[in-house]
Amino acid sequence: MAPLSIPCAPSSDGSFDKPITAGVHCQRVDSGAGQGYSATLTPRSTKWLKVYANQVAEEVGVPNTSLHEFVDCGGIYQMLIRIVALVLKNDADEKLRLLANLKELLNSKDFKSALHNRLTTCMLSPNITAYVTDTHPQILKFIKEHQEVFKVPASLFESLDVQLSALFAKIVSESLSTICGNMKAKLTGSIAKCTGITDIARSLAHGCIEVDAAHWNRLAFLRCLRVYLLGIGDYRTTPLKTLYSPLLISSLPKEIREKIGLQLGIDIDKIECSMLDGDAGEDADGADAFQDTIIDENAAPRIVDSSNGHDENENINADVDDDTDDMDFEPNEGSQGNIDGDGSVVMEKGKPESDLYTAGRFWNFVDASLVSARNAAKEQVMEDKGPAYERAYM
Repeated sequence: MAPLSIPCAPSSDGSFDKPITAGVHCQRVDSGAGQGYSATLTPRSTKWLKVYANQVAEEVGVPNTSLHEFVDCGGIYQMLIRIVALVLKNDADEKLRLLANLKELLNSKDFKSALHNRLTTCMLSPNITAYVTDTHPQILKFIKEHQEVFKVPASLFESLDVQLSALFAKIVSESLSTICGNMKAKLTGSIAKCTGITDIARSLAHGCIEVDAAHWNRLAFLRCLRVYLLGIGDYRTTPLKTLYSPLLISSLPKEIREKIGLQLGIDIDKIECSMLDGDAGEDADGADAFQDTIIDENAAPRIVDSSNGHDENENINADVDDDTDDMDFEPNEGSQGNIDGDGSVVMEKGKPESDLYTAGRFWNFVDASLVSARNAAKEQVMEDKGPAYERAYM
């Protein structure tokens, strides 16, 4: 096979006798002006490209005017710049369409309803460690990590749009606020009507989850609402006689005990001593009889609204408390109080007991109680297991 020859331009004088070291300047055969590879389009090339543009436009089904404008750029470099500009514009338009679709989704009733049901499941969890303090950001983080569970499109978090993120955070916050308000209203209604924990659990779950003993225990814990209402002196919906029980005495500050004792006409200190001694069966029977009388008299207290004449307690879902903690779901770094494992109030060092009872801060009261319960459990384990447990698990 004959070797390939490389065409080159002849020397200027036509001689082949010059040494190769002298160098021969050869013209590239593929860069000639007449080969059609110029960066600038000639009129002939422009006309041919427009004919081709008409053919492509007919095949694809697009108007040929835009293609003609593209050809009229006059050169390859100009065409490349125009392509980049069109791509950038298309990306911007696509992003706007995506954001509009996400905003429409977030504002839809179906999405809000589905999200509300899943958030209800979260708030009814017996393992939740706080209802207000740092709950909102933790819930948002949990949603981001489990997008498929909450039916939230991944594009919501990928868009990095500040306004869209703020809208979603607001929807979650409002839903959590509604859920907490509903839980408090039903707990209050259950205390007023003396209904069971299982009834509250079924009413709150409303088919979202299947409740079990763990949920019942948590709702029983949330009935510390009785202590809270006694502490702030809120008897608008549930009378004092219904809220009070001798078993709550150890959970109440001294000044609140004195006030309740005067209002009920009983000696709370004497009742407490009898309960602690455990040798005053007659007093205990008297306390039980007193509580039975309260239940008989106030099993279903009727709070009648003079404006419409209806019984406000006819519906356990009624909004029986307009405190701000039901309306504004915001973490509060203020007063902190605690309830230990046996239900008695344990305050933080250096803080007065009165700081624990603040109107409109029931869920902060619950959070503080949960913190104290965990601390009490930790102290108990430390007493049983010793420092080795702390080094291994803390």
